[in-house]
Amino acid sequence: MKYQMIRFAMLVCLILFSKLGLSFEIEKIIKIDKVSFVSGGVGDESIARMHLLFKDFNFRLLFAALDGHYLSDVTVRIVDADGNVVMDTISQGPWMLVNLTPGMYLITATYEDKSVIQKTNIRKSGPRELVFRWKESPFSED
Repeated sequence: MKYQMIRFAMLVCLILFSKLGLSFEIEKIIKIDKVSFVSGGVGDESIARMHLLFKDFNFRLLFAALDGHYLSDVTVRIVDADGNVVMDTISQGPWMLVNLTPGMYLITATYEDKSVIQKTNIRKSGPRELVFRWKESPFSED
């Protein structure tokens, strides 16, 4: 119930911002063949919009450094159990939401030439979430 109230409050805020003429970039849902996806989450408004979209997608990916900084510009490649590439794109923020048909998938996320690979099983019901983490952060001191 609390989560629904928060989502409702975020939606009201977004509507008010648009009515007041305040501009912001809306994340674009992209559909290629049977896969639809959206990425974003840079800034508070974008995070709020992404959270509102959670219910519409069955697979969530989050990209971050081990030090806690969120990452964008991550190359994401998703391959199905038959070896078919179902998605190959670059995330525009730390969150990527994807709709996949149920089945097994291999996900390769690459940030600054370092890849993290995970397998997942997308089921007919309920969302799946994976977090990809890298040692390096763009904010690390050398």
